[in-house]
Amino acid sequence: MRLELVIWSALLLGTLVLIPGCKRPQQTEESRPKLQEKLGNKVLEGIRNPEQVTYFQVKPKWELENRYEIISEEKGLSEDLQWVLQETLLDDQSYFFNKTKMCLFVPELGFRFTGKNEVLVLVSFSCRQIKFISNGRERILDNDPNFKVFQTNFRELLTHF
Repeated sequence: MRLELVIWSALLLGTLVLIPGCKRPQQTEESRPKLQEKLGNKVLEGIRNPEQVTYFQVKPKWELENRYEIISEEKGLSEDLQWVLQETLLDDQSYFFNKTKMCLFVPELGFRFTGKNEVLVLVSFSCRQIKFISNGRERILDNDPNFKVFQTNFRELLTHF
């Protein structure tokens, strides 16, 4: 499984570099206004410039205050996948801003961006939604426009635990 992930990551990065107009990891684009309005500068800065990004498996636990429980150890995310994650999370085109689904948010996968501004990102594959948590503030955004990126690149991470 690990070798397969490395191969797929290398193929994805190689493909992105060859596509005209694609940016290299050092050229992460600034966020768009709608995302900045919804999440705020500190959250965006935490995603844009982390010292480290880890991932972990989560499950709902409704009786807890935060309604989820981390059920695996945290693992470091590869640079290639970190870049894909940042590009996807920081793109206004990844979200629907004008509606919110009536769906029970059931987190399955989490990412922790550690650094000056820590940000926790939880992914619900069943709802196609992403929850951003930072400084006690939570915001759920619908990720339908770019959900295939999450499905293709990140769902397999759940098999690593």
